[in-house]
Amino acid sequence: MNDQEDLLKPIRTKVDGVMMITVVTVFLVTVVVGLVYDGIVFSLAVGLPAVVIPFLIWRSTPGTLISRLAMASAFVIQIAIQIQVSHGLIEIHFGLFVVLAFLLAYRDWRPIIFATGLVAVHHLACNYLQSMQLDVWVFRNGPNFGVVLLHAAYLVFEAVILVFLAVQLRIEGIESATVAFLANRIGNGDLSSKIDTGRNNGTEGTLQSMKAMQDSINSFVVAQGVMAQKHAEGWIHEQIDAAQFPGTYGKMAKEINELVASHVAVKMQVVDIVSQYARGDFSRDMDRLPGDKAKVTAAVDAVKTALLGINNEIKTLAEAGAKGDFSCRAHADNYEFLFKDILTDLNTLIETCDSGFSDIERVAKALAQGDLTQTISQNYPGAFGQVKEAVNETVENLKNTIGGIRDSVDTISNAAKEIAAGNNDLSHRTEEQAASLEETAASMEELTSTVQQNSENAKHASRLAVSASDIAGRGVNAVSEVVTTMEGINQASSKIVDIISVIDSIAFQTNILALNAAVEAARAGEQGRGFAVVAVEVRNLAQRASAAAGEIKNLIGDSVERVEDGSKLVAQAGKTMQEIVSSIRSVTTIMSEISAASVEQTSGIEQVNQAITQMDDVTQQNAALVEQAAAASESLEEQTEHLSAAVASFKLHGSSQVADNSVKTKSVAYSQADRKSAPVKIETYKNAPVSDEVGIDLDKALEQHSEWKVKLRAAISKRQEMDVATISKDDCCELGKWLHGGAKPQLSHKPSYSECVSKHAAFHIEAGRVAAMINAKKFSEAETMLGTGSPFVSASTTVGVAIMRLKKDVKSPSSTAVVKPKSQVTTANADEWEEF
Repeated sequence: MNDQEDLLKPIRTKVDGVMMITVVTVFLVTVVVGLVYDGIVFSLAVGLPAVVIPFLIWRSTPGTLISRLAMASAFVIQIAIQIQVSHGLIEIHFGLFVVLAFLLAYRDWRPIIFATGLVAVHHLACNYLQSMQLDVWVFRNGPNFGVVLLHAAYLVFEAVILVFLAVQLRIEGIESATVAFLANRIGNGDLSSKIDTGRNNGTEGTLQSMKAMQDSINSFVVAQGVMAQKHAEGWIHEQIDAAQFPGTYGKMAKEINELVASHVAVKMQVVDIVSQYARGDFSRDMDRLPGDKAKVTAAVDAVKTALLGINNEIKTLAEAGAKGDFSCRAHADNYEFLFKDILTDLNTLIETCDSGFSDIERVAKALAQGDLTQTISQNYPGAFGQVKEAVNETVENLKNTIGGIRDSVDTISNAAKEIAAGNNDLSHRTEEQAASLEETAASMEELTSTVQQNSENAKHASRLAVSASDIAGRGVNAVSEVVTTMEGINQASSKIVDIISVIDSIAFQTNILALNAAVEAARAGEQGRGFAVVAVEVRNLAQRASAAAGEIKNLIGDSVERVEDGSKLVAQAGKTMQEIVSSIRSVTTIMSEISAASVEQTSGIEQVNQAITQMDDVTQQNAALVEQAAAASESLEEQTEHLSAAVASFKLHGSSQVADNSVKTKSVAYSQADRKSAPVKIETYKNAPVSDEVGIDLDKALEQHSEWKVKLRAAISKRQEMDVATISKDDCCELGKWLHGGAKPQLSHKPSYSECVSKHAAFHIEAGRVAAMINAKKFSEAETMLGTGSPFVSASTTVGVAIMRLKKDVKSPSSTAVVKPKSQVTTANADEWEEF
């Protein structure tokens, strides 16, 4: 009820103003009537307060019920004053009917009933007072109760009609105000109003239309909100279903879809073109877009121009460097920020190379001319500094070596004397050899007689052995089957060896390719085009290694089955051999006699063997000494002359004299052949999944943790929420459950286990930080946290190394491990290797 009254309050407030003007007008009529009938004083005394009081009430509470009742009272009082002043003039009574009709403008029956009651009270009271002969007038002809009743009947009749009309006008006013209120709220964008269309008062059609309009607008707003939300989530191809909206709404939806599709098309074109630029394909240009979109075209063109310019600058430097020309420089001043820094660094690199190679060329030419006084004095950082030190050390070593050679020439003659002494020693050894041969002949005579006696005993043993031969035959058959089975195992083992060789070869090639990939990636910088080709080759080789490992597993299984068959056959052979043992016992007695004789034979044979061995050793030594002595004797003198002449051509410290011999000669570096054959750093632990022995596949665990970077970048691109609490825990993944569960009692004493637990926990903490940054919608910061050199990448690298070390410790003893040679040169930092 109060809400409906509030809807009519603006109308009633306006009516209050009109009524106030009407009351003032009626008051003026009252004043005129007072002047005409000599009652001006009474008219002013009573009529003026009847105007002022309603005015004050209207100003303080406009549009309220008390204001309406005050206006009704003012009207009745003014008419009553006119009746009193005109001594009951009957025509004045018509004013009462008029003012009641005025009150209908309020669209409220209460002021009408109130005014009717006042008129009734006035007539009854004044009629009574007039009948009491007081100066009170209601009718000019005197008091008449019948006329009062007649007037009352007319007033009641009019009041009933006016009340009915007031109620109807009130209903219509509320409905009209409701429609205006709803239209105003819809016009202001407020679509939350609840419209009741169930009223049966003739306006339900209007309200239904308003409700339909509000529902259509609401549906359109919801559809547009859904599309906006989908676009905010990254689903930029989402559109409004224009078919579900009629008329202009459908047209608006279609135009919005076309507008969005136009912007999406521009975005997708930019994505396609930038993706091509990222791959190094600059053949495509951005479409020439109109208006403000031209800024997009200009921006993409600027990116292409900058990338092409950088590419051309780097290509020019690379081509010049490949030709040995280090005088070329990049135009760094043509660029800004990072591009300028890159080209400036390249120019610095080229300048350093140019200066370094110039110094190396100068020293090398001096060395070619025999001048050992030239060295590199300029300071260089990093590898160039190492090269500088190596060159200077080489020159210094050559100085010391040449000086030492000059000093050693004088001692060569003493070496010739030692060779002569060696020839004398050879003569003595030959005499000793002859004596040994004589002793050998004597021992052989004794051996012959002993062998004859053993021959007779052997004949008797042979007859006894015949009886055991049949029994042993069965053992031989069983053993032959064992041999056949073992041959099968041997063949399978041979295949395993071949496959392992293939795996070793593949592993070696994989390492070489990895090193090449790292070098290629470092040299190509951001482009990295060669890196992708090498990575494909690495994956192909890894597949071959996996296939070979599968064949190993199958062959090992086959070998196990053959071994089981062999075990059964050996058991049968064992039973057969037990029967043989009983027969052999009878032979033992005879064989004991043979054994005694064999002792003498063994003694003689040992002497013969020792003599023969000595003869062979001495003969080989003599042959070698003879060759070496002969060759050395012939060329010693000639080489001495050549050596002296060669050393004399070197210039040491500004003269031909040798430097002070107090300088110690440093060890010479590896020769070129030695460096070619130097071992390469190859570490291959992934021979087979380590799961059967320890309850987890560590290779799979390593792969899963390597994929976290891809998962986090996918979450950044898709704007996905991530479970930070779970990601930050190190005991929720498969590896973490194993480390804190089954592995702890078995491996807690190993240092590699403790290292893996700590590195694994640190990795999940860093991953959780990245996930928290993604949930905070700070996607650029999250992408930075995944970049090279970040704590996350470092943690990813260290946990990978820790898993590999733990796998090495828990690996089955039967697994084939590849020996890790000493590290020679590292070609890429840890982050680059992890990325690879």
